[in-house]
Amino acid sequence: MKTTLELPDELMRAVKIRAAMEGRKLKDVVAEALKAGLTVTGSSKKSAQSIRVETDPDTGLPVVVAVTDAPGSTMTRRELKYLEEDTQYREDLRRVGLSL
Repeated sequence: MKTTLELPDELMRAVKIRAAMEGRKLKDVVAEALKAGLTVTGSSKKSAQSIRVETDPDTGLPVVVAVTDAPGSTMTRRELKYLEEDTQYREDLRRVGLSL
């Protein structure tokens, strides 16, 4: 799956250096680091078990249902959509050198 992440420059440099030194693809180094971070001792098994994926009846697309104490669990779809669109708009402005 392709995705876009905004990471600190220092972190990205470190990942690129590691990938180059190990002769590996950047995506493989990032995936390995994420997996390692998710399996760190002390991570909550309860949180992982309380997350479920359902299918949206209107679109047929998968929907990740948030744990009950997650901020997104109290927002409506309209609020979440607005937040996503606003964030994307601000990011697009920043990328072209403009700001609000």
